[in-house]
Amino acid sequence: WQVPPSQQLQIQSMLNDITSLTEELDAEGAKLTDGPSITVALTGPLALFGETLSSTKTDIEQKDIFVAPLALVVLLYRIRSWRLLLLPALCLVATVATSFSLFLPFAKYVVDISPLAPTAMAFLAIALSIDYSLFLLTRFVEEVQAGADTEAALQTMLSQSGH
Repeated sequence: WQVPPSQQLQIQSMLNDITSLTEELDAEGAKLTDGPSITVALTGPLALFGETLSSTKTDIEQKDIFVAPLALVVLLYRIRSWRLLLLPALCLVATVATSFSLFLPFAKYVVDISPLAPTAMAFLAIALSIDYSLFLLTRFVEEVQAGADTEAALQTMLSQSGH
């Protein structure tokens, strides 16, 4: 099911209006006391798409809220330094800010993009920032603990980690 980008906001607004009306009618039908109550529900491809999109987005956002702090705790456990933990956090903020600032004009004016794309972008930014930071910073900490100076540890980290 494809909706041209120029009509997406209009269709979304119509879906929201129809959903509100359906909820109002359902509430009124439930109030009927003479005989069985009436249930009103929205069906069809548009309703299915809207519900699927909404539940998927909520599920992904809830997992991001749980997984990101847990991953940072694992990273902190491995590198054992709050100062080094700031590097992946700053990298994550820079990645999300850059990717969304580049993505917005395309999503608005150029290409029809799935509404799940921003959530997937945030998920990938978290995963990649923390994962690669784990490789690099763990190697750096190992080299420093082995007695290497900072410059030598950086050279080893960059030449041998994540390859």
